[in-house]
Amino acid sequence: MLTIRLAGRVKKQARIASLGAMTLVSLLPGCVNGLDYDHAQSVAVTVPKVYTDGLSGRPPVPVAETGQTLSMEPARRIVFETQEGTSLALDVAPDGTSIVFDMLGDIYQLPIGGGTAQPITSGMAMDTQPVFSPDGSRILFLSDRSGAENLWQMDADGTHLTQISYYDDDPIFVSPEWAPDGKSILVSRFWPDRNAYELWRFNAVPGDMGEVARASHSDDATTTSSIAPSFASDGMSIYLASLSETPPVV
Repeated sequence: MLTIRLAGRVKKQARIASLGAMTLVSLLPGCVNGLDYDHAQSVAVTVPKVYTDGLSGRPPVPVAETGQTLSMEPARRIVFETQEGTSLALDVAPDGTSIVFDMLGDIYQLPIGGGTAQPITSGMAMDTQPVFSPDGSRILFLSDRSGAENLWQMDADGTHLTQISYYDDDPIFVSPEWAPDGKSILVSRFWPDRNAYELWRFNAVPGDMGEVARASHSDDATTTSSIAPSFASDGMSIYLASLSETPPVV
């Protein structure tokens, strides 16, 4: 476990965390009703960047067009019911009344005491890793509904979907996390050419393309992975899992 100190950060509200995420859903009484539908619409914005850096040795990649969606059409619709799930990513609402989790590429909400989980996103997109904002009004998540995986946010009821990042070069993001003030986001980005996860920071506004918060490579050729960031209670430190590897000398 590594701790990174941040300057000028003030924590305004603590977010309730669940350490037993995968176990919690399977123990809650109730069921999940799965439906194939999507009632929310994305919002078109102007993206300041035109190209983004891609993998090493490859040319820059154009950013995604605003309003871009998956070109696939569903061939059939399914309805299912289940009382447990495996390897789910979930988060607890700041007021402790409900949880949000992903299952089979859709995002659901469930009362903390159990009951029927209701889908708040669905359809052809792969929506994963939902996280409540510190005030509980919004949900941050990852989705490929624009064609490539990007950061998205929506209201807690699943309405007003907004695309934050506009990458179109098949990026791989994991473990998104809100800053305590709800104005910025930390997320790990995997670079296959480096075999490493790099820590990035985004402003929680449409069209922000982010910046590196902790690089995955250094001048001495050491490769460093940073994953699963979490803010400390003081809002000025970040805890994360880290692994550094130096290439062998030949």
